[in-house]
Amino acid sequence: MRRLPTSCLWRQLVSADVSFGQLPLLAHVKHPANRSARYSSDEPQAEQSKGQQLLQYWQGLLGDTGQEHAAILQTESAKSKWKTEDIRDLLHTANRVRQGRVSGVLPEQLVSTFVQVYQRTMSPGDRLRLFQLLCQEFGVQEANMNRAVKSWKEAASRGKEAVLKSLEQLQEASQPLYTNLFLPFSNQPNGIKFLVDMRADVRKAVKQSPATAGPLRALDRNLRQSLATWFSVGLLQLQPIHWESSSAALLEKVMAYEAVHPIQGWQDLKQRLGPMRRVHVFMHPSMPQEPLVILHCALQQGAASSMNDILHPHQLQLAYPDAVDVDTQSENLQASTPEQADTAVFYSISSTQKGLAGVDLGNFLIKQVAQRVLAEFPNVQMLITLSPIPGFRNWLHTQVDAELKRLEQGGQQAEQEFVLLIKYHLAALQGKNGMADDMTMTDILQHLLSLIQQQEQVGEQQDSISSLQEWRPVLMRLCAHYLLHVRRRRLAFDPVANFHLRNGASVWRLNWGADLSHNGLNSSFGMMVNYRYVLEDVHNNNQMYLMDGTVPSSQDVQLTAAGQSSVTDRNANAPYTLSWNETD
Repeated sequence: MRRLPTSCLWRQLVSADVSFGQLPLLAHVKHPANRSARYSSDEPQAEQSKGQQLLQYWQGLLGDTGQEHAAILQTESAKSKWKTEDIRDLLHTANRVRQGRVSGVLPEQLVSTFVQVYQRTMSPGDRLRLFQLLCQEFGVQEANMNRAVKSWKEAASRGKEAVLKSLEQLQEASQPLYTNLFLPFSNQPNGIKFLVDMRADVRKAVKQSPATAGPLRALDRNLRQSLATWFSVGLLQLQPIHWESSSAALLEKVMAYEAVHPIQGWQDLKQRLGPMRRVHVFMHPSMPQEPLVILHCALQQGAASSMNDILHPHQLQLAYPDAVDVDTQSENLQASTPEQADTAVFYSISSTQKGLAGVDLGNFLIKQVAQRVLAEFPNVQMLITLSPIPGFRNWLHTQVDAELKRLEQGGQQAEQEFVLLIKYHLAALQGKNGMADDMTMTDILQHLLSLIQQQEQVGEQQDSISSLQEWRPVLMRLCAHYLLHVRRRRLAFDPVANFHLRNGASVWRLNWGADLSHNGLNSSFGMMVNYRYVLEDVHNNNQMYLMDGTVPSSQDVQLTAAGQSSVTDRNANAPYTLSWNETD
């Protein structure tokens, strides 16, 4: 099978949608339903006529009666009459369209119409079946690969030039045919945005059926590679956001896309855009109305250890007035003039486009904003984040569940880190917070499991915050261990930790009671972490992490993970001491 010209592939893709089970319900819209007429000739005039018929049919779907068609397409009967074989026949018929024998204008019109039909009339099920058909029929072509492999094996005897040519043929044959569709899509008005959204649909389809999603994952990877090229850092535009000069539409999107610490209306947004605050976004010329990544920064005197240091004290803390050992009157770290600011705190970074997952944009944004901040505020000596730890509670839940099942089935106690830590704390935990003096390891684990589950309903149970306090030394040490030592494929298990460590930051400080919102308590028992960026060390940290699997971290965090540190936490009324060690 030869490589098809791009115009042919467009004809294939467009023809596919015509038979999505919609034709029997749309008899009043003329379309080329006579299969023998469509398939009878490869003559240019016949192919041009079929293309015109397809275009008229698709435009009819989007014309004056478009609402009626859309309503019909939403019915279950329309979905049930979708015919895979019709699409397959039409796609293979389009294979016979010869390069250079099709109008240059007609394919563009069909592509444009297809984009509209995909967006306005195709259900999620229709899109899934389209993706599956693209993978099955227009993935890597086995015949092409076999010929290319054979040519490469025989090329050595024909000299260096033949080897290079065969390698080029092998590389071309290894690319799925559907990749030739991406560039023409991108050339449409809002075509880049269409591809971003389509990749989001592909990723959703992968999650719905992971066991059989191998071909869809390949489609996702190929889309990501193309998008990574179009969204390279040289094409991105760094734009500051200002309360006075940014458009209302852009400000609304900054509010809507805030994923870490939700913005509670215009007044809250105005505060986050105040004199000693900076918000920057990455924009792309092909998506001028869409911020891609949003970064919030606060300029302060000293390093923030809680969201109360950054947001208004009443925003989070007063929602939980019964919190124990949390100082609701946070120390004032706000800098009133640029000269007073010695620390830049990046406290929220949000990627807004699900279709750009895995395309590294935040890395470049943080580094570019850091350079701007240092130029604007020459007295800034420290660049840190105040970051959530989204995976900690779920990870601990999994560990406790597994150990309880092991003990209930009569198995031996596992020598896992979290079990050893709880053993070290067993004496301290007994007799406190309603726990008996003679509790077993199973009793302690069940109590910890109850505490973990309680955080899911923390909005209705304000006293859950106080119940955390007895577990504070255990949870702090477990969390430090989680950040430094728990891995997935040699990299940090926690996604936020992995993001900052890949960017060259180090784990600098772990903070208790830093985020008492529902999300903060539910994800990490209210703990947050500071990652520190020292620009001179970013490259070395990145290499240590990616090449050796080493997590750069401060001595305080290392000692906390080892249970050998005396930590004073500014978010509590009194210090606590971790006095045990690994030899206890």
